[in-house]
Amino acid sequence: LTPIPMAIGSGRSFCNCFRRGDRTTYHRDPGTTSYIFYVNLVWKKHWGSATRFKRTFGYKDITPKPGRLIVYPASTLHRGLAPTIFMPANIAGRFSIAFHESR
Repeated sequence: LTPIPMAIGSGRSFCNCFRRGDRTTYHRDPGTTSYIFYVNLVWKKHWGSATRFKRTFGYKDITPKPGRLIVYPASTLHRGLAPTIFMPANIAGRFSIAFHESR
């Protein structure tokens, strides 16, 4: 992950690309508030690669949609899931920009 300059608040940002076969782990972000912006112009639900939020019992998956922005407390355990085998081979992966804001 490579930090990119922030346009909002103070904190940091990353560009993520999740590819088939990627293995991810749950983590918390630094700061107070996190934002994930899904940047793929086309994304089908059956291609997978949701952002998974851990709950006390189970989890909640947020499906990527082009232009979707999700906002959540940075202390929330979460991880990005890899795309399924149904993602077309000509697509590099599921791209998103994550912003970690400190107030």
